[in-house]
Amino acid sequence: MTELATPARPLAIDQARAWTAAQWLALLCFGAILLWPALTPVHVEGFSASIVALGLHMAQGTIHDFLPFAPINTDYFGLTKLGAVEGVALLSPLVGGDGALRIQMWIGAVLTLAASAYLVRRWGGASWLVSATVVLLIPGVAESFFFFNDNVPAAGLMLAALALWVRRPSLVAAMVAGVLIGCAIAIRTDTVLIAALAVPLAALETQKPGPAAALTALAGVIAVSVLFAMFAVVHASPLDALRAGATAVKLWDRPSDLPQHLLILIYFVGAPALVLMIFGVARFIRERRWLTLTLALGVPLFVNLALLGKMWEPRQLLMLAPFIGALAAAGVEATIADFRRGERSGPLVIAIVVVAWLASPVKAVVIADGPRVLSGRIAGLRLWYEWQQSVRDDFARIDGAIDSAPAAATTAILTEGWNEDRYLHLELVAKGFRRAPLAAPCSALGEAMSLNGRTVVELSIRQTFVPIWPALNAQQLERYAIPCLARLRPGHVVLLASGKRLDDLFGKADRERGMDPILANATVSPILALPVDQPLLGKLDDAYRKEAANFGRPASLERAIAMSQSNSPFSRQ
Repeated sequence: MTELATPARPLAIDQARAWTAAQWLALLCFGAILLWPALTPVHVEGFSASIVALGLHMAQGTIHDFLPFAPINTDYFGLTKLGAVEGVALLSPLVGGDGALRIQMWIGAVLTLAASAYLVRRWGGASWLVSATVVLLIPGVAESFFFFNDNVPAAGLMLAALALWVRRPSLVAAMVAGVLIGCAIAIRTDTVLIAALAVPLAALETQKPGPAAALTALAGVIAVSVLFAMFAVVHASPLDALRAGATAVKLWDRPSDLPQHLLILIYFVGAPALVLMIFGVARFIRERRWLTLTLALGVPLFVNLALLGKMWEPRQLLMLAPFIGALAAAGVEATIADFRRGERSGPLVIAIVVVAWLASPVKAVVIADGPRVLSGRIAGLRLWYEWQQSVRDDFARIDGAIDSAPAAATTAILTEGWNEDRYLHLELVAKGFRRAPLAAPCSALGEAMSLNGRTVVELSIRQTFVPIWPALNAQQLERYAIPCLARLRPGHVVLLASGKRLDDLFGKADRERGMDPILANATVSPILALPVDQPLLGKLDDAYRKEAANFGRPASLERAIAMSQSNSPFSRQ
């Protein structure tokens, strides 16, 4: 009997290995499907274009040319995202501006995924397979990789520092982690919220209080030193970044929005992970793992309370991926344990919910920093592909407007919104255009860019960072844009604006006349380039006057212009 039973054990081991290999293969295929759009990120808003343009300007030594008539924008986007800008300046001579940010995105994505999986496994007490699956299951993680942003490289560096911190709590680890943390905060200042709470808690989890405090202090000193060194390169300090950020938030004057904050949290985490997090919390409490629970639950609570009502985009939550994932992974392990004990109904219901959530048709689409879906994660990828293509089409039309400039002539391009304005500026700088002299009244709202005898004059109608812009557009157009056009007498005038905005201004019928039906019916409002003649300029003025009247209160253009100025030496470099 013994001889007959002996071969069964190697066979069982081989079957277990084959099953594990099959699970990993399935996860890799699943991950490839979910992450595929990350290979081709696109610009999401004018802010990402600003990072690239500022990096190109930094490489040229022409930071002051970024937005000369409203330099508060230069301070905000340059200083609060300085690490990303410096990365573009360093890499762009080799791979171009977008290529430089794309490399930062890819490195940040790999670090975020790897560090998150490790920390989830460490804190959640889960296997590598469960940990990796949970990270991919959180929709906001992968989706943050589909468009250019500073959150991804900042989160990648910060989470890599945390992973190293908890794996090898030593003098060398403290030094390396300090460097990574300093770089992360330089890329995105709100990353300091993670450093302030998670780093000391993670040290305390792996060390006795004395060594934990000493190593944390060392890492902190190194992080601050790196941070100040990166700012010293541009003759500024982190305090300048804080001032620029506070000024921008004051100018935005955006009210707190708690319902939006909650909605963003739900869309980022996803329904299955939210349910599993509840089971995870219960497991930590049952096992009395209070310090780990404080890390996994306390850090997200701290960050959300610090940003309460000021959570504007799902990507802001990316740095919380391992904490959310640890709770969800603990919930998965608790569910697996229930299943093994014979309690099958609960685990089966959860499994069915997860599969239905992934495979269902798209439900409750919202356009935030891309097309987020409440359910239908896999089907929603098609929306992301279409959204990415719509952005590429926007840039193609902007390129067409630039290329329409006749040789040895001047083209004036009026931009009606922030995205159009910064996309245009980025394309001009990337193509090799450089700033040329521009006299008043044009210089009050624009700049001239020249290349090989061609000149493009950018005229930004909307006052950026000022929420009262509906009351100011008519004044901008009448005082500066129209007199500028009369002075320049350009050979070609173009208006760049989103299709939705043109609908609001001129009515859909006028906007669609002569337009490609695909554009007219686009689900994502495209940026369009319209030739401008005198009658259209008059209609634009009339539309702006109506907007100002409907706004309901007077607004001073002089005050708005004064608010957009800056005394920072950074914007004058």
